[in-house]
Amino acid sequence: MVLDRQQEIRAQTERRLAEGRGKGFKEHYKPWIYVRDISSLGQSARIWSDKVGRVVQLLSQLEQHAFYLYEWSPSVVDIREQFPLPLDSTLALAQELGIAHPSKWGVPIVMTTDFLLTVDAGVGQKLLARALKYSWDCKPRTKELLHLERAYWETVGVDWRLVTERGVPGVVVGNVMSVRPMRNLPSYLPFSGYDIPRIARALTDAVVQSDDVLAYCALRCDTDLGLGEGDSLAVARYLIATRQWTVDMGVTIDPVQPLVLRSVALASGGERRQGLA
Repeated sequence: MVLDRQQEIRAQTERRLAEGRGKGFKEHYKPWIYVRDISSLGQSARIWSDKVGRVVQLLSQLEQHAFYLYEWSPSVVDIREQFPLPLDSTLALAQELGIAHPSKWGVPIVMTTDFLLTVDAGVGQKLLARALKYSWDCKPRTKELLHLERAYWETVGVDWRLVTERGVPGVVVGNVMSVRPMRNLPSYLPFSGYDIPRIARALTDAVVQSDDVLAYCALRCDTDLGLGEGDSLAVARYLIATRQWTVDMGVTIDPVQPLVLRSVALASGGERRQGLA
C-alpha cells in the first residue's frame, strides 16, 4: 500500500515535469498545480486573464483577490501562479536549515510559490515572489515552510514577501471586480461598438460638469441618447476598466455617489483631460 502510494507520487511529479508545468511565460505558462488537481478546495477558481492570455489557476479566495490587484496593476506584465521551486534546491536548504521538507507518504514533494510576478521596474524588468496566507493560518509548521520558501528565493536574488489579507485592500479589490467584466463591453452590448465613443463623450461631460451622482448622470445620458436603462452606467464601468477614465480605486465606486475623475483619455479622437480632480 505505502509503496504504491509512493510510486504514485513520484509518477505524478514526473508527469507534471513532462507536461512542462512551471515552464513558459504569459499564455504559454503552465502552473504546477491546476484547480482540477485539488479535490477539496471550495474557494478555488479558474479565471480568464486578458493580461496573460490564459485561464489562471487560483486555490483560495485570498489568491483571487491578490490576482485582481496584480492584474490591475500596469507595472505587472506577467503573472505566474503556483510556481514550482526546484526540488533539489529546497531539499538542500531544508537540510541546512533543519526544517522537515514537505512530503507525502515519505516522498518529498515539490514546493510552490503562489505568485511569481514579472514587473516593469522602469529600467528593465524584475521578479517578485509572493506567498499568500491568511493571518490566522500562519501556524508554526506554516511558518517553517514559509521560511524555507523565502530562503530559496533569497538564494536566487528574488524579492519574496508574505502577503496576508491585511495587505490586500478590499475596496480596491471590490472596485476592480465591479469594472473588470466590462473590459470587453463592445462585444456584447445591444448597440454597436461604434456608439461607445459618442456615449463616452456625453457621459464624460455629464460627470465632469455636474456634481450629480453617477447613476443620475448615466440615466440622463440613457434618456438623451435613446439608450436602454443602464447602458450608460455599463459604459462608465467600461471606461474605468479600460483606463480611459482614471479614478481613485481606493474609494468605493458607488453609482449613488458622485464620481470624481482624475483624468480622461478617451480612446476615440485622442481626447485628453488631465488634472480634473
